[in-house]
Parts: sequence; structure tokens; C-alpha cells
Amino acid sequence: MNDKVNLEIMIERRVDGVLLWASSYPPEGYSVPLPANNDLKVVVLGHHTSDGTDYVALDRACGTYLAARHLIELGHKRFGYLAPKNALSPQHPKLSGLLRALREDGLPEPLLLPTFDDSRLDGRIAAQKARDWHPRPTALLCYNDLLAIGAYWGLKDAGLSVPDDIALVGFDGIEESEYLAVPLTTIKQPISEMCQIAIRFLLNRINGQVSEPQQVTLKPTLLVRQSSGGLRNP
Repeated sequence: MNDKVNLEIMIERRVDGVLLWASSYPPEGYSVPLPANNDLKVVVLGHHTSDGTDYVALDRACGTYLAARHLIELGHKRFGYLAPKNALSPQHPKLSGLLRALREDGLPEPLLLPTFDDSRLDGRIAAQKARDWHPRPTALLCYNDLLAIGAYWGLKDAGLSVPDDIALVGFDGIEESEYLAVPLTTIKQPISEMCQIAIRFLLNRINGQVSEPQQVTLKPTLLVRQSSGGLRNP
């Protein structure tokens, strides 16, 4: 179900408020698809809004920028970016952060590697073709950890080693990323903090304690592990 349908269900059930994880990330901001003439209180999680709705957003561009700077400092100059094809616009926050870091050092634009979806399987299928990538990157950033985990196995299928042949970085900080044979360097989202702030915003709104928009954007952090080459196994 899409966001509009889900919100209509919440209205029918007469809930007081909703925490909504945005299903899309338009550069201009997410617009909450609420029906007219309703007073449902909504706080959007994960992305900024264009319609004045309260939000707790994540600075995705900051995340990929941090990842790219880390890899540049390790000496990488040829990058690849593995992402669903609908996330490969230069305006998409994740790709824009990567591009900013590369342009700062005068490095070439990344090899864009489109996938159909953002699953482990999509990542593995894409990375199995790594020997055909031209020019082959020495560092691969992935749209999320699921794609990166799949890419790890796809690179292995192709006879390439992480991080010796290709450094690998994900995005999200899911628990599974720690348990690869070569633990995954990733961008960790502050999910707990985001949720705590969003709940506070929602209660403020339900209780009529605020009139102005409540809006904050949090920064993710870089979690360095072995897959980027930033750490080595003992």
C-alpha cells in the first residue's frame, strides 16, 4: 500500500497521530498525501517536507560525503555507485553527497551501476559483472547495506576480493552488516534518536503545545570496518 492509502486507513481508525517514514525522497521535499479537511497529526521520519509538516530528517548527502572522503583519504580515485536506477539522479541526496566529495578533489565522476531494486539479490547480480565494469572502480559505494551485502557476494563470485581489489561501503548501519566475513564499513543512521525526537514532536502536536513547524535534520556517522580497507583484520 502507498502512503496515501495508509494515511486514509489511520483516519478511518480515528488515530490521533502518525509517525510516517517517507516512501520517496524528492529533492524539493516530501509532501504528505493527506485528504482535505482532516486534523490527523503527522510527523515525517527520514526526510524533510515541502508542505510545512513536522519532520525528523536524515542528511543523506552528508552520509555519502563522509563515506567518499574516507575512501579518498585511503587513496581511492576511481569510484562506483551501486543504486536502484530511480536513485541515480544527480539531485538525489545520496548521489549528490558522493559527487560533492569527488569534485572537491578533482576526481572523475563515479561509474553509475543501476539495479532494479535495493535487495541483496540485486546487489549480488550487479556485482557478478564487476570484471566487465569499465573503468573498474577501486571503491564501490552502495545505496544501502542490503545492496552492499549482496555486492560483497557478487564480487566474490567474480573472483574479486574485498577490500584488496574493491573497497566496499554500505549505508544504513543494519546489524547484518557487521557479520560478513569482511565486516562492512557503512553509514550508520541515528534511528533511535530520530524516533525519540519524532515521538516528542508528535506528542507536542497532539497536545497543542506548538504552533510553528517542528523540523530537524540529523547527521549520520561513518562506521569504519574492514570492507573499506580502513581497518585490517588482526
